[in-house]
Amino acid sequence: MRRLDDASEEEIFAAVTEDFVYFGPKAREVQSWVLQRWDNEEFSRGGHTGLFPPNVWTQFGPALTKPVGGVYFAGTEVSSYWAGFMEGAVIAGEAAAKQALESL
Repeated sequence: MRRLDDASEEEIFAAVTEDFVYFGPKAREVQSWVLQRWDNEEFSRGGHTGLFPPNVWTQFGPALTKPVGGVYFAGTEVSSYWAGFMEGAVIAGEAAAKQALESL
């Protein structure tokens, strides 16, 4: 998105919908759309997920996935592989489910 950082909403719409022609001419007939500028959001600052700075995962990783009572934590942020992606969320979810089952 960097090439569109300074673009207007209209310019971004044109750039995005230009690619829709691949799916046929009707695909460009957009009914509605929302532009979310994540890079301007106070808490996300452009990222769709939080990634830890160096050494946080190696020092505190086990604590982040340690259950508290009967609550098990999972999510892309605590995945040992593919952190920040859907694959990471699935891996972390499966690991938490395995932990929960083993505790029964």
